[in-house]
Amino acid sequence: MKTMTRVVAVAIVAVIMCMMLASCGNTISGTYSATYESDGFLGFGKGSYTTTYEFKGKNVTMTVDATVGGKTTTTTTNGTYTIEDDQIIFTWDKNVETNENGDSVVSTNKYEFSKGDDFIYIGDQKYDKK
Repeated sequence: MKTMTRVVAVAIVAVIMCMMLASCGNTISGTYSATYESDGFLGFGKGSYTTTYEFKGKNVTMTVDATVGGKTTTTTTNGTYTIEDDQIIFTWDKNVETNENGDSVVSTNKYEFSKGDDFIYIGDQKYDKK
């Protein structure tokens, strides 16, 4: 009887550990980048834009390099992300907005998401792994 109790206890612990590991598996690792050209609107904003996402654990850094009129501007934003089903949800540290009461609200964005071995899709934009 003691042996059977031990076997059952070990089996339950193994199942719980597998469930814990499975719940942690929905992360991305690495740096992904995409470059696209924009014609702008009536000639304004015409240029080249490169967006790079660097994922480390649950943290993400988004860097946007915009080259418009020969001048390059770089914007970097840090935050966290979660993946739920086929969506990625970003919560940004910066880009704080203000609601109608004047209270600060953290910016959160949700997009369709899928991934392959060396690329990801955020919305309809493909980002290749560097």
